Amino acid sequence: MKKSMAMALSALTALGTAAYAGTYTWTGAANDGLWFTAGNWNLDGAAAATSPGNGPADDVVISGSGVAVSYEPGGDWTPTGSTTISGGASLTQITSAAWPLIRGDFLLDGGSYDTGSAGAFRLASTMTIQNGGVFTLRTGQQNIDDAGQIVLASGGTLARTGEWPGTIPVSFQGGTMTLGGVYTSNSGDLYEGGSITATGEFHPRDGLFIDGTAITCTLYAPQAADVVVTFSSGSLTCTSTGYDGYYQNAGVYIDIPVNSTATFTMPVAAANVYTAYFANGKFRYNGETVSQADFEELFSVEAVDESHTRFALANAAPVYALSAPTAASVTSSSATLSTTLRKVGVGAGTVVFSYATSANAIDLANGGSLGAAAIEGTVFTTNLTGLAEDTLYHYAFGVVTGNVVVAQTEVK
Repeated sequence: MKKSMAMALSALTALGTAAYAGTYTWTGAANDGLWFTAGNWNLDGAAAATSPGNGPADDVVISGSGVAVSYEPGGDWTPTGSTTISGGASLTQITSAAWPLIRGDFLLDGGSYDTGSAGAFRLASTMTIQNGGVFTLRTGQQNIDDAGQIVLASGGTLARTGEWPGTIPVSFQGGTMTLGGVYTSNSGDLYEGGSITATGEFHPRDGLFIDGTAITCTLYAPQAADVVVTFSSGSLTCTSTGYDGYYQNAGVYIDIPVNSTATFTMPVAAANVYTAYFANGKFRYNGETVSQADFEELFSVEAVDESHTRFALANAAPVYALSAPTAASVTSSSATLSTTLRKVGVGAGTVVFSYATSANAIDLANGGSLGAAAIEGTVFTTNLTGLAEDTLYHYAFGVVTGNVVVAQTEVK
């Protein structure tokens, strides 16, 4: 289920104007690779007298192929400024079991961060992993003040050495998650792309909407009754032969809506797909159980090997889809907002935008046009100006065909 939230532009402005004294940039001039050696840093272009601390002024940039920084804390690391690791650089915690608490935005843009010896990882901000960035998590996780979120964007990797308990929500937008154990979802997760490969079971929460993420696990095993997960696109692959790869509590099922392009690879012979999954309601079409005759008409079935079969809707029409919207360059009276066209659907479409001080006043059918929804991957941006200070604004993007809204983002 998509995480519901409203964005106060004035609040974001306050963040952008927080106390600022400079940016620490790694030089490695001391040649020992240690964070706490002041000689390894520049502060605003000049040699730093101290290493970065934990204050709001301490924005940190570490960049460069082969650059390896070791953080050996004397206590918990609690950065409130931003941290950017890019260009093949790496940061690893060593020796101490101190618990990092990340309160500032954390960007892995082609760089890597390894929790190493840390006893736990705590997040109270947004971590973005993209363009070859790697986050290696070797310990437990905590979501502080429900403010933590991980954005796994194109080219990013989140490598968890154990299970994933779903404490921190993840926005899957094109990266890869690998984990050595059970994968448990979070109600705030967004499944818009990328992949999840778990060596254990998949424990989904009720109301998840999978729209582009490929999930591989041993067993599909909701841990409660009445858990319904919708697969609009993406895929589910279950490798365990136990329970035919699907453990069903009362009221649990996977919904395959009209025009779903999702595929399912399950550990049964092709001839047994209907009996194993559809006759008992484990899989349903548009919320309804289907007869064997309807199943044979609606679905295509293909044997992958002697024990696994792939099935999907046979004639699903493509549908429009947009990425979760983002905000940038926010000031007290302006903001730049954007979304990406993830999928092109049937019919000529136009991307539109609407904003208002009330969520109920969002009107995409009569929203402002941002251009034709023609090429997947196109970024659509709108610049808002003249906004009233200290005012809460809501906004959304959508796709309109023939004056009908056929796709939209959540209202933020």
